[in-house]
Amino acid sequence: MTHPQIDRYDPTAMEASVARLFRELEQRKVRYAMLRNYECLPELRRDTHADQPTDIDLVVDSRDMRIWREAVTEVAEQGGWDTLVECDHWTQSQVRHHHIEAFHFYRLSPPQFLQIDLFHSYLVCGLPLVDEREMLEGRIYDADRNLTRIDPLKENLHRLSLLYTVLCDNPKAVKVSRDGEKLVRFWKSEQERFGRVVRAHFSVLGVQAIQALEQGDLPRFLRKMRWARVYFLMKFALSHPLRTPWYGLCRTRENRLRFLTRQCGRVVRVYAPKGEHRRLLREVMDDLARNNFVDEWKERAAGSWKLGPDERAVMEQGGLVIQWSDREKAHIDVASNCSAEALRARVVRVLVERHEILSVRPAAAATA
Repeated sequence: MTHPQIDRYDPTAMEASVARLFRELEQRKVRYAMLRNYECLPELRRDTHADQPTDIDLVVDSRDMRIWREAVTEVAEQGGWDTLVECDHWTQSQVRHHHIEAFHFYRLSPPQFLQIDLFHSYLVCGLPLVDEREMLEGRIYDADRNLTRIDPLKENLHRLSLLYTVLCDNPKAVKVSRDGEKLVRFWKSEQERFGRVVRAHFSVLGVQAIQALEQGDLPRFLRKMRWARVYFLMKFALSHPLRTPWYGLCRTRENRLRFLTRQCGRVVRVYAPKGEHRRLLREVMDDLARNNFVDEWKERAAGSWKLGPDERAVMEQGGLVIQWSDREKAHIDVASNCSAEALRARVVRVLVERHEILSVRPAAAATA
């Protein structure tokens, strides 16, 4: 079996859709703000060393969600996307601050995926550091990019909190150096105003953490931010003694649902009787991961009957766990979908089936 060349990512259509998105939002007067990574728009890149597009992160006023869905559906239809779906995986908490509405755009040829996430607060340990109303206050219209972005003070306050989380998870992450440099540059230019905002949320410990970051002392940065977060939690709990435990309970329940009960990804049973069939599936899955259709995928260990933590982590982020199966029980039959294009369409269909479809191109519906 010869495996056809899988199409490569073409940025032109993606950039056109991103530009159209912000035109629609501005024309419809949606109350929104871009949260970060707007500097290169309408071009999207995960970072300077990656080929894949990145996500778009926005805050949208909850009262404008109907208009938002109309706008984003228009973008999908005008941009020729095969399918647009809405994912409710991150909306399982009873607390609105915890919600993230995710919208996924799929195009099969050339393979393209775009994700737009709508946030309603900046969170620290499940508590709102800055809520939706505060995020939208002071937003700035960027005439050069024809979009509205969040107040830089709040953007960098969140960057400070995010840096701590990223460093704890992966001290060598590229994002640390990139976001750390942005934070330090902003600190140097807006030290007085930004210092007041940081002290209001994190006390002087937050300021000391930024100073440690400026000096390149990451261990001290982590220590100061750890105690700064404790200060924030105590201050919030004293101000909201009943709401705080309720937020914590809802966040705990949501995490259990996302990881154990109602996950975004799934186990996919695949019939691939020959080694060349399995190689083709692996090539297609790797290509879908490179193009951001899935963050990660994983083969299930032979003979395993219980999902392990690694597999659940893949599914929690919307990834697929491949389990080799006989033909009668399979979701995907590689022997019957023996071209890369047909197999890619079948895998994307599995991804789409998990969500509510907002728009589908007639030709794509006929193919499915």
